[in-house]
Amino acid sequence: MNENDVIATSFLMKRLFERRSKALLDAYQLRMIELDILLFLFHSQGAPTATDIIKAKHISKAHVSKSIERLHRQGFITLYEDEEDRRILRIQLMPQADEVIEQAVQIRSECKDAMLEGVAEEELASLGTVLRKIARNIDDALKAG
Repeated sequence: MNENDVIATSFLMKRLFERRSKALLDAYQLRMIELDILLFLFHSQGAPTATDIIKAKHISKAHVSKSIERLHRQGFITLYEDEEDRRILRIQLMPQADEVIEQAVQIRSECKDAMLEGVAEEELASLGTVLRKIARNIDDALKAG
């Protein structure tokens, strides 16, 4: 395997999800980054902040701020002050986001099934171990600058 294999696979995985999400994005007038944020919020424990999204998704502050503003205007999220530090805004999903998230989770599941067609369980276990190591290395490299 060479570096092109990893980069190409990552690109193709993203492209598959984006392509299969197009109708959903169009139906709800969302951008891909906004759908990513909704899914992040859905899988998060508690009520995260914009900073949590920036750190976890490695998205610029400007993009996250603009996306949060749009999602709030569309009624998919609500923002509220942290009880201990009023300077911190917490983000919470609203019921209006439920259908979008349900469809996005289904699309992700279908993409996963398509990607893993013909891959054996033991291969998946090894792949999981390798991907976690790669993710840690990437995260460390990003933190290092």
